[in-house]
Amino acid sequence: MAYMLPFVNDASIEWEDLGNGVKRKIMVYDDKAMLVKVVFETGGIGALHNHYHSQLSYVASGSFEIEIDAQK
Repeated sequence: MAYMLPFVNDASIEWEDLGNGVKRKIMVYDDKAMLVKVVFETGGIGALHNHYHSQLSYVASGSFEIEIDAQK
């Protein structure tokens, strides 16, 4: 287990540029779950990937299309 803190200060976490119009902040994670703040520029596309821990998504503004197991 790593990086699970009782409180997280968003302002103290740096953005990581992933390219293709995507940037992220890894807020917290452990061996079961991960919370990442992600910003997609208009037309930005995330790289195909997977995780061993649970993933949840919340769209704070705008619209977002996601594909899981060939379903959109």
